[in-house]
Amino acid sequence: MVLPDYGIIDLMKESAIKIASTVAGFMLPMVIAVPLFLFFSQGSMIFPVPTVSQEQISESARRDHVEELHLVASDGTPLYGRHGKARGERGVIFFHGNGGSVAYSGVLNAFYIERGWDFIVVEYRGYPGSGGTPSEEGIALDALAAWNYATDTLGIPSSHLILYGQSLGGGVASRLASVVSPGGLLVEASFTSLADVAAQRYPVPFARKFVKHPFNTRKYAATVTCPTLILHGTADTVIPVSHGQQLATMFADATYVEAPD
Repeated sequence: MVLPDYGIIDLMKESAIKIASTVAGFMLPMVIAVPLFLFFSQGSMIFPVPTVSQEQISESARRDHVEELHLVASDGTPLYGRHGKARGERGVIFFHGNGGSVAYSGVLNAFYIERGWDFIVVEYRGYPGSGGTPSEEGIALDALAAWNYATDTLGIPSSHLILYGQSLGGGVASRLASVVSPGGLLVEASFTSLADVAAQRYPVPFARKFVKHPFNTRKYAATVTCPTLILHGTADTVIPVSHGQQLATMFADATYVEAPD
């Protein structure tokens, strides 16, 4: 029988403690730094406003044959928007992703007009053409201004309006759908909440608590009653397809379509 070499065991214990101490010394600053980074830099991360000049905005409006809108949100923020006119009987209100612009909506505008749907898009505050600074609460007011334009100014019945949101816009559209009564909701490549996305990308304690603009679709889905179509691509590397799959279980009347791409 060979007795264990306690000197070696002690050495191994000492090495393990040293390694654990080194790892802890490395991880602790990361645990502190990542949430702080999220908190102070998330404005530009969540709202990476594209650089689009007024000349480019006007030129794209002429090219797309749309009416330019100048609306005002309920808090007084001036908003730029567009209205692609079809028959004036039914319409789609579109909300783009966080890196988008109304200037990039020409293809969708043409698609819906050709099929007899008016196409309405109002730019988020802080984005090209609109005033103010982007925030979740402010953008919710911008979305409501678009809705009021469609229902009050154009007189389109709420049941003849579809809210369509891509990516971040899916969160915007879902929140609006929870307080108005659209005929339908289309959510494309969106998330359950930005806090969930942050927790996945930055797996450190309390990451989700530092998200100032959570866009919590989980919360708003519970009160959406209209038919809802959830679209998500299986190869989406920005917002994993699991978010689309989960969203489909959160809405009362949801249809889920997964696109292999």
